[in-house]
Amino acid sequence: MRQFLAPLVLVPAVVIVTHHAVGACTNCSSAVIANQSSNNVSVIDADSHTVTHTIAVGTSPRGAAFTPEADLAYVVNYGVAFSVDGSVSVISTASWAVTSTVALPAGTHGVNIAVNPQGTQAYVPTETALSTCPCALSVIDTMASPPVVIRNISLPSPPKHVAVDPKGMKIYVSDISNNLNVINAASHAVTTYSGLTGGAFAINPQGNRMYAASGGLKIIDLTTASPTVVQTLTFGGGVGLSGVAVTPDGRRVFGTDQSHNNMRVVDVPCSPCASATENGASPLVTGLSPMGVAVDPTGATVFVGNYAGTNVSIFDANTFLLLAQPNVGTNPRALGKFVSSFMAQP
Repeated sequence: MRQFLAPLVLVPAVVIVTHHAVGACTNCSSAVIANQSSNNVSVIDADSHTVTHTIAVGTSPRGAAFTPEADLAYVVNYGVAFSVDGSVSVISTASWAVTSTVALPAGTHGVNIAVNPQGTQAYVPTETALSTCPCALSVIDTMASPPVVIRNISLPSPPKHVAVDPKGMKIYVSDISNNLNVINAASHAVTTYSGLTGGAFAINPQGNRMYAASGGLKIIDLTTASPTVVQTLTFGGGVGLSGVAVTPDGRRVFGTDQSHNNMRVVDVPCSPCASATENGASPLVTGLSPMGVAVDPTGATVFVGNYAGTNVSIFDANTFLLLAQPNVGTNPRALGKFVSSFMAQP
């Protein structure tokens, strides 16, 4: 029987899981990297910064998420438009093997994935071809054996990113029309807010702020009746963020800049606050075309998937030093942010 521990803060394609015994390691985490063109995922040990497993999954994996206790990782496979339907590979982190595959609705392709903090459902935004609708949010019952899609919630425009609030009450989906779609997890009602973000975003652990890529970085208040932009940071030079991550304490935000091969660092003096500023050490040089970014559960290490290459940049989240750049598969897309708050038990 599963024990539901601390709430889950979600991130897309780079997954941080904790699975070592206490005392056996410093960080006790692993990063699961979706390699889009290799049709596999790479598992990186956060202590040694080395790849420990390579696992074959479906066609064109884009993202990943995991259960709160980190016993299972879910990998969304886009498939191939008009020929190979999308799917979700379920991986046991005990054996690092695929235990089942969830079929997405015929003719659809999953672009990302998130799991609710209760670990009972996974959410996959889908499209019918590259940036083409009909589009939906497929809901997977993760408690079923095997897991299965139980509902498809219509979305107005081709989706990009997905995350769940820390209480599991709302699912957020951005789309290419610069909309933020907010789905009630109980009623499945969709409310669409225009002009907020058409790309990556991350929600802080308190659940009161969203940090969204939209040209620069928008800080959005989630406590108001409607999501409200309270600050916009612009970085100049045509910077557009591709991935966004927040540290577990909510005090620092990392955003990848795909066009300039670097990562921006933003400090949040208090949480919540509107007075965020770019850190003086920013930008940090990454590999080629960085996309996804995630921070480990301790807040010590940042992982960046370099999409145009075959490696992952690993940074110290406090000193900003590049710790390692291990080779993985081809085109590690690593969209969004999925961070587990689960800590290993002795």
